Amino acid sequence: MRNRLSIRHLWRRYRTLIAGWVLLVSVTLGWLTIHQYVAARADFFSASHQQKQQIEHLLQTHENVLQTIAQLIGPADLFQQQRIHATIAPLIAPFPQVRAVMLFPTLPTEHPTETTKAGNHPALTSPILLYHSARSDDLYTLANEDAQKIPALSGTIHATSGVDAHSSLPYLIDDKPHYFLLQRTTRLIEKQDQPFPWYSELHVGLLIDPTTLLPPKSRLTTALSLYNPNNEKQRPLVERKGTGSLSDLAGNITISLTDRVRLNNPSQPFLLRSEATIKVLTLSLFHWVALGILSMIYFLTVQYRSQQSAQYYEQQRSSERRLILQTQNRIRMLNAISHDLRTPLTRLQLRISTLLSGTPQQQSLADIGEIQQLVEHSLSYLRDEELQESPGIIDINQLIAEIQQEMREVNRPLSSHGKAHWRYLCQPLQLRRAIQNLLNNAFRYGEQVALLIEDNERQLTIRVVDDGPGVDPALLEKITTPYFRADSSRNRQSGGIGLGLAIVQEITESHAGTLTLNNLPEGGFSAEITLPR
Repeated sequence: MRNRLSIRHLWRRYRTLIAGWVLLVSVTLGWLTIHQYVAARADFFSASHQQKQQIEHLLQTHENVLQTIAQLIGPADLFQQQRIHATIAPLIAPFPQVRAVMLFPTLPTEHPTETTKAGNHPALTSPILLYHSARSDDLYTLANEDAQKIPALSGTIHATSGVDAHSSLPYLIDDKPHYFLLQRTTRLIEKQDQPFPWYSELHVGLLIDPTTLLPPKSRLTTALSLYNPNNEKQRPLVERKGTGSLSDLAGNITISLTDRVRLNNPSQPFLLRSEATIKVLTLSLFHWVALGILSMIYFLTVQYRSQQSAQYYEQQRSSERRLILQTQNRIRMLNAISHDLRTPLTRLQLRISTLLSGTPQQQSLADIGEIQQLVEHSLSYLRDEELQESPGIIDINQLIAEIQQEMREVNRPLSSHGKAHWRYLCQPLQLRRAIQNLLNNAFRYGEQVALLIEDNERQLTIRVVDDGPGVDPALLEKITTPYFRADSSRNRQSGGIGLGLAIVQEITESHAGTLTLNNLPEGGFSAEITLPR
């Protein structure tokens, strides 16, 4: 049970820290995965494109060799085996893909009404004449066969009536698919060719083994397919497996990529399919070390910041508790002083009333009354600091009207100018008290008092103006200090203990406003409360 509580306590205390670390690690691993995927994908398509270019180059080279042979050999060379060997041997020696060179002389059959079974073409025959230095029993079985009766060759022979080369359908030799690359000879008819007029056409063909078209070692799994003239897809001529992966590191996530491209080969379209498996999120020793170091830095940094924040909030709470305690102690102390002073003050009043008479009695009683007034006002001011009034929306014009009515009841005529255009959000009792304190202060030192209201979309201004003697300019900044009295410039017999303007200043600042006090040029005093909307 204790272990469960400790684990639960640790989780509640550090869950934000752990969640932040998990988020940081997830973002890092996600970025690393995307980065490795983009790099491996670019590597894959680069290798596929490079392999495509190599195969296209070989296919184009085969066609170039075939075109060269077609330009060098004519009908008169059909019975000159040695000359043909001497001509073609140097041309095909660099290309192991070419297994044989064949000639296909085409002439009408003895029965012109017959048609070949392969392509429903006119009754022609094309005996295969094999010319190649290498021996192969499977190859020599093709010698003297009629190419018109072989499906892989019949349609191709008729398709090469022009000067372009064409590839045949796949043809099995040694149980492996091969294909023929055919082209009609283009040598001009020479004198030695004239004794052989019965040959309507002469074709030259290369028997190509596609297994050597693909590179022997590759990271890609590759398949090369050949299409027939009708664009029907055939099974792959050759397939070769690669290493299977583009990365030597062990990856936690594997993704298979496939690229199918059509080779730009004039004779006939080929399809090259490349496949590979890329491994992403591969973490090497460097990555693990970096992740560990960054995690330690993260935990230490967050822990240090957490301790600083905890210390700061603890100090703040301690300061708040100390201030509250000081205020409460101050209130209790003043309450105690007030209670303790009332009894001796009462006794003094009784003694003075009994023992003294005349002017000394009146002066002593006035001093005792002033002491009582000072204590009561001080306690009232300090108690009001503790009050928290809920804000509300009020009608300023109605508030001013109520204050005017109260002033008329105590024979203090108050003139009002201007009006508020909108209602105002404030602490109603506090704002009323601030205005009343300004009016009481104005009536205490002046005879004519006016209240002016200015209202716009940005601020509300309440201004109280009197015709009193004003205040010494050097004391304007001090008169809002609690218990400060500017009696040197005002009537000393008017009373007051210096808390009225201090209360107004405090209420105005609690409403985010400003209190402005000025002497008027024509005489008198102005107190202005500006409240933001």
